[in-house]
Amino acid sequence: MLAVVVACVGLVAVWGYLTPKQWEAATTVRLDPRVVPGLRDDAADPVAPSVEDAFAADLAAARSADFASGLAGGGNLTYDLTIEGDADAGTLTFRARSDTAERATASSFSAANGFIAWGRAQEAVGRRFRLEEALEDLDAGDPAVADLEARIAAATAAIDVVDAAGGVVVGEPVVPGDPASPDLATRLIVALVVGLLLGLVVAWWVDRRAPPPARPTTDDPEVMAPRQGAPARALAVVAAVALLLPLASVLALIVDVWELRPSSNAQDELAYSCFATFLAPVPDGTVVRMSPDTARFFHDHLQEFAFPRLEVAHEGRPAEVEVRVAPGRGPNRCGNLHAEITDVGEVAP
Repeated sequence: MLAVVVACVGLVAVWGYLTPKQWEAATTVRLDPRVVPGLRDDAADPVAPSVEDAFAADLAAARSADFASGLAGGGNLTYDLTIEGDADAGTLTFRARSDTAERATASSFSAANGFIAWGRAQEAVGRRFRLEEALEDLDAGDPAVADLEARIAAATAAIDVVDAAGGVVVGEPVVPGDPASPDLATRLIVALVVGLLLGLVVAWWVDRRAPPPARPTTDDPEVMAPRQGAPARALAVVAAVALLLPLASVLALIVDVWELRPSSNAQDELAYSCFATFLAPVPDGTVVRMSPDTARFFHDHLQEFAFPRLEVAHEGRPAEVEVRVAPGRGPNRCGNLHAEITDVGEVAP
């Protein structure tokens, strides 16, 4: 029985150590105002939707592929994002799950801020852009001009309302201390219980398969006395249980050692923890980029830490400041890395 229990617990422990850990953090925002005429309705004189319909449309926009693509900068998200809505409170909760605690926290906060800053109006901005393109293709005397101008004005008014308010963070994320998955402690307890049950079954099967004792061939009454098998079995069970009791401490030790690993990727954890230090000297509102010789990791995750305080350079939006992250000693040092910040002041083409 003891062997079966140790085998079950050992298999689960090995699985836990080989499975990458995932952390989860959540940020909650309250949409304000909840009803914005023209935000989702393409009309010259949009009708204000009901509170329920407006909230449902905002939730759908937060869960849309367009918003996710905007967060990823056209690539793939490096975290799993789920959005939950509370229609009564008018709040959205952005839950991010990633392979480091810092990444989960930063991703949750940036996604929530991204939605109330630009994601909520993303559809209206795109619609206005398409309307403006259509308007440029029309002649001044075309009867459709007035309708397009009215629709553009309605979309602009809705965008202005969201830009002025849009929402507010009412629940900031907390850096998780324990991973959300896998739940190693629970699985170890289940493995212990399953191991005990299987061990009892195996012990019973072995006992049933054991050959019966040889019948005595003498008339000696002491020899003829029945064997005390039941007490012996009971004593064996008690001894086995006593040996299993220290396993509680063993399970706790397994979990403690497993939790000592700071993340599934220690280098990424260090880089994430240093991102704020690297960008701190850059003034608010600056357009930044990473230097070409900086590790790809910092290019991929610049948006997460720059937004909303800084802007990330892109086509048509040239960089004002370039950040170069390199190993070794230097300015803005963090861990075994440092960041060199240079004013580039590029001019838009």
